Amino acid sequence: MRVGFPLCLGILILFSCDSNQSSNEYDPESFIDPELFKDHIRVTDFQTPEEEMAGFHLPPGFEINLFASEPDITKPINMEFDDQGRLWVTHSIEYPYEASIGSGQDKITILEDTDGDGKADKFIDFASDLNIPIGIMPVKGGAIAYSIPNIYFFEDNDGDDQYDEKRVLVGPFGHEDTHGMINNFMRGLDGWIHSSHGFRNESKVAGADHDSISMTSGNTFRFKIDGSQVEQTTYGRVNPFGFALDDLGNLYSADCHSMPIYQLINQGDYPHFGKKAPGLGFGPAMMDYQIGSTALSGLEYYNGSAFPEEYRNSFYSGDVVACRVSRNTIVYNGSTPQAVPQQDFLVSEDPWFRPVDIKIGPDGALYIADFYNRIIGHYEVPLDHPGRDRKSGRIWRITFRGRTNEKMDWSKATIDQLLEGLGSSVISQRIMASNRLVDYKAEESVPALKKLLTDRTASTKQKVHALWVLKRLNQLDHEELENAATSDEQELSVHAFRVLSEYEKINDPDRQLAKNGLKSQDPHVQRAAAEVLVRHPEASQITNLVEAVQKVPDRDSHLKYTLMIALRDHLKNDEILNRVVAENWAIPETSILMDAMTDVPSPIASEFIFTNLKKQEYPHDRLVQYFAHVGRYIPEGQINEGINLIREKFENDPSAQFTLYQTIQSGLDQRGGTIDREQMKDWSISFAKAFITDLEEQPAPVADDPSAHADEAYEFYEEIARQQAFAAQIASEYSLLDFQKGLTELLQSDWAKNRPRAQAAKALIDISPEEQIDLVAEILNAPGEDLAFREELARTIGASNDPKVLNILNDALKDAPSGLQVAIASVFVNSPIGREYLLTAAKSEVIPPRILLDRRINEQLLAQMSSSERKDYDQLTSGLESVLEEREKLIEARLARFVPKPDLEKGKAVFVNVCAVCHQIEGQGGVVGPQLDGIGNWGRRALTEKVLDPNKTISQAFKTYTITLKNGEVLSGLFRRTEGELEVYASNDGKEFSVRKDEIHDKKVSQYTLMPDNFGESISEEDFDALIGYLLTQK
Repeated sequence: MRVGFPLCLGILILFSCDSNQSSNEYDPESFIDPELFKDHIRVTDFQTPEEEMAGFHLPPGFEINLFASEPDITKPINMEFDDQGRLWVTHSIEYPYEASIGSGQDKITILEDTDGDGKADKFIDFASDLNIPIGIMPVKGGAIAYSIPNIYFFEDNDGDDQYDEKRVLVGPFGHEDTHGMINNFMRGLDGWIHSSHGFRNESKVAGADHDSISMTSGNTFRFKIDGSQVEQTTYGRVNPFGFALDDLGNLYSADCHSMPIYQLINQGDYPHFGKKAPGLGFGPAMMDYQIGSTALSGLEYYNGSAFPEEYRNSFYSGDVVACRVSRNTIVYNGSTPQAVPQQDFLVSEDPWFRPVDIKIGPDGALYIADFYNRIIGHYEVPLDHPGRDRKSGRIWRITFRGRTNEKMDWSKATIDQLLEGLGSSVISQRIMASNRLVDYKAEESVPALKKLLTDRTASTKQKVHALWVLKRLNQLDHEELENAATSDEQELSVHAFRVLSEYEKINDPDRQLAKNGLKSQDPHVQRAAAEVLVRHPEASQITNLVEAVQKVPDRDSHLKYTLMIALRDHLKNDEILNRVVAENWAIPETSILMDAMTDVPSPIASEFIFTNLKKQEYPHDRLVQYFAHVGRYIPEGQINEGINLIREKFENDPSAQFTLYQTIQSGLDQRGGTIDREQMKDWSISFAKAFITDLEEQPAPVADDPSAHADEAYEFYEEIARQQAFAAQIASEYSLLDFQKGLTELLQSDWAKNRPRAQAAKALIDISPEEQIDLVAEILNAPGEDLAFREELARTIGASNDPKVLNILNDALKDAPSGLQVAIASVFVNSPIGREYLLTAAKSEVIPPRILLDRRINEQLLAQMSSSERKDYDQLTSGLESVLEEREKLIEARLARFVPKPDLEKGKAVFVNVCAVCHQIEGQGGVVGPQLDGIGNWGRRALTEKVLDPNKTISQAFKTYTITLKNGEVLSGLFRRTEGELEVYASNDGKEFSVRKDEIHDKKVSQYTLMPDNFGESISEEDFDALIGYLLTQK
């Protein structure tokens, strides 16, 4: 029955944001004191719901009221409406610690507004024994929800709104990181439940059919409501948390640390920390900007009629650090969405406001779950900090001038009312009506649904959802689908192809329908047709796909990527691949096929790529991808031929040879096993010497406008440094006497970077220690040399096997600055002789005993000391101030002297020189650590603490490993990924290095992060102030 609920203003707790301002004059920042939001641990006091509500600000005309709060609920995480219009909320007092098995006290509570006043007045605890429940979806007979470690069906056998028994649908899932677990269930148009898999956790799960999927960190997947099947839908991203659908059926997802909102492409591959881009590249982004901070939770696409036109067709995103809800709209380039930022929709004066989920209600209002808390950071603040609130939580409700849609109780609706509901302006209500028809009115609704498809008075949306319902009931015939697919109505045609893609098998007429769809003049229809072919590969479709790719405008990245995924997945079928490589293709078509094959792990694909590389010239960036595939997959007997081809094509271009050498080498290493590498040796020697020749003058980068290309200049010199370091490595490995002159010039160069200069010193010692040791010692002890270089030099030559190295390092200790002493100590801890030197120096006060406590050496020292060395260590360090106390004093001193308006240009320069090797801002910099867009929201104290004491609170994802190789070499780095038989790590200079699995003797997790913790020494106070000032502007 349809019921309209007028607002009863006399009893409604409501705050109106109406004023004489127009929406263009509304300035959300004018209401906010940024000083109150600068600390991870908020310094303001707890506010009651009424006090918090008074501090909300919305565009003129919008009103906010309290829907529910403590003590009726605790900390809300996810929420979902049922078909009666009731709000189901998962809330937790356990978070961030999981409860022991069987002892959880978290709840799913059903909230109902029985009198229509806009506030919940009835609360039923559906479940009260859960363990950090997150995803929630009310379904027939109960609810599906996640509670550590499984997705369960909680069955209500007697209809009293309390579950009676539960069974595992899917699981167990990894839950090592409780802020990145399974979350945000959404029952899609397809009837499956879609969900996100969160940060750092690893899971291998299967449906009842035992067909398993494996997920690490951010991914998306879907499962059937009976648990019979599980499918992965996308790969990658960091910590997705929130889904939304638009009217065309496009699926959107919020994420932290990649881009705030993605329009997901089925089977797409997306960025993640340490993830290497596939051959096709990562899935395209729809945003080229960040939203506030990197802590985004909840996403809703508002397409209802209760908001003004300006605020419809907008994305609403929660930001739990900036304490606001943002709004973004989109425009299209073909089928590719481009986000457009709008003014923040909701801001709060209360820094405890934490919007973690957003939903459109059945009344057309926007509901916001508020995880009200002084502390929100999972890693930024210790998990056991007593300031974490565990009892308070609110649900807010936003309307425009009190306007609401008529509220429908779908559980009491007739078939006619459900059919009418398929045309609702709110997609969640259309899906609700669809689910009701499928779950409760299956057979009896079919005739009416079929009639609706031919009813000229029915709306397009009604027909769209009728298609989906008939498909889910297995009652849709080809003629009905064809009529919809060939309709002039874009929305109907797009959905018809989406429906077709959901069939497990398709017949020839259906396949021809999809092929015809590829030729549509509407790019959205083309994309939907391509998705059909992604799921249903067949050899005859290759030509259609290649032709379609050739016609895609460059601006339509989403259409092109979808088509390329279709090609890739076709070519993963051996029968199709064999047919493709046997045919003759024109050059443009060959290039497209080669691109798709870079993500096909097959020797056949590699031979096709290699054969065409011998026939045609290709752009440099594609050559890298092509030869990477050749190195990894081409039959071993053809590897030498591939190397000869590269040497021939790039005979006078050592830089290109270096890039392709690395590519081939990586491919060979990924294979594992024993491969004859003699030609690799000869090849490397043939071009490497050029990198250490003629070093008298510093080369200059070529730029259109040098003043505008600081990042390009930085990368130019970084590449030179990589080449020089490689030459030194080759010289060292193969004892190349004729490289000595160039190595000496490199070591003494006044413009080369520290790393290659230090590598040159080590190479000289390895090649001819008697002749070169004195030169290296002289430079190590030269006070005029840059201290950072001397430290790098000490650490680098410390890896040499020549015993004289320890002697010159020991001789250098006495007069060395503190930083150099620590660098030398970091070498000494790895050998018995070195530890003897180190402890002797501390006893004789050549170095202060305090150095033994330095985090850069202490962990290794404690792990390797003998009992007698431990006794000496204990005596030397007894009574010394702890590292923690010392660091706290430094932090307070830097905070006290901070200049409110530092030199921002200098700050940016410091960031580029010191931080950009690992961190990005606005897409510029490295990707070893998290990107820092929005980092200014952390505030001065949090930034100062993180820079000066990075090991105080460490994300588990950024802990380093100490790797001991079978040859005794000890390495340290941040684990990035696995590539075949290789494990890839990042070093503390932001560079990746690979280790063959069969060469690893042992690896242990370090208690320290990769980020250097000596910035208090290595950065001057003025530069430090400038850096913090610059970071604070990144909001």
